[in-house]
Amino acid sequence: MWKDRSALGSYFAKYSLAHPNKTIAPYDAILNSMRISDRRMWAAKVLVELEPRLKGIRSVVFLVGLRYREFLEPTLKSRDLDISISMDGLPIRRQLKWLNEHPDA
Repeated sequence: MWKDRSALGSYFAKYSLAHPNKTIAPYDAILNSMRISDRRMWAAKVLVELEPRLKGIRSVVFLVGLRYREFLEPTLKSRDLDISISMDGLPIRRQLKWLNEHPDA
């Protein structure tokens, strides 16, 4: 089930890592508008927060665009994790629509 796959959490431009069930306040920050150095720092912070959650994890599914995974994906692959980029190329609104229509996928 989809909910079982969210053990690592969700990450956001402003908040880095958040529990999937946590409600966060709206914000305007997006990685697409950040400088590359800021995106690298953001990814480093996310990786530090992910580290304790990676024990026992064999695969990671990304439901994000390139800017959100560009510096995460290589590090996770180097740890021999199976990386899947689900719905790659689809706009986020279409990804969310599909996920809402298939809650048990």
